Amino acid sequence: MNDDTEHWSASLLAAVARHHIRIVDRAVVLPEAASTQDEALARAQGRPGLMLLAARQTAGRGRLGRAWIDPIGEGLAATFVLPASNDQGRVAIAAGLAACRACESAIAAPLRLRWPNDVVAPDGRKLAGVLIEARDRLLLVGIGINVLQAAFPATLAAVSLRMLGSSCSRVDASVALLRELDACLTLDDDALLRDWTSRDALRGTRRTFLHAGTPHTGLVESISPTAEIRLRLDDGRSLSLPAATTSLIHE
Repeated sequence: MNDDTEHWSASLLAAVARHHIRIVDRAVVLPEAASTQDEALARAQGRPGLMLLAARQTAGRGRLGRAWIDPIGEGLAATFVLPASNDQGRVAIAAGLAACRACESAIAAPLRLRWPNDVVAPDGRKLAGVLIEARDRLLLVGIGINVLQAAFPATLAAVSLRMLGSSCSRVDASVALLRELDACLTLDDDALLRDWTSRDALRGTRRTFLHAGTPHTGLVESISPTAEIRLRLDDGRSLSLPAATTSLIHE
């Protein structure tokens, strides 16, 4: 392990002690990993409390099978290992909110959450995302944040903290994320949903969702992130779609 990753690990462990973090008791930063999810599962050895990061991620997974890779080493790729007793839907909402709050602290400006848990800039470009997997009686909470990238291909609607004017390092971003995830997981249900809903990027916009193989397009009236999505269809009817089995079609 090189000096950079050793410093990174030490900074995280210092933050765990300094801020009385409850969800993490050990931290590992790898120079490179194919997937932080797979590495975290292997290294956790069945015990929660691990935070694993990779300076470079070459075969990371996003939600719905999408790729999340960072071969150059400019983003933050982290996986937190939690007990499987946690409610997966609630953890997903807390993780998205935590990523959003960590990014907001880096740029000192408000950001938005695009259901289910993408962090986006006001213009809709994606800044961070979350992947939750239940494996081997553990809950793997994968969070990726674009930190140092100076640009993205024109075909990719993405943005980084640097592009939004932040000088935040990846070490700083990981410490902020650790603190925010620990805090968000302890929020009561009302506070968690209120904070998430206040950042909802889809409410009031016209969107298309896919449910049971059928697309539905309309004005988003409301989103209860762990329950339902309510659409006002073009013919005036109101439609409720179950959040757990519905996906957003990205335009």
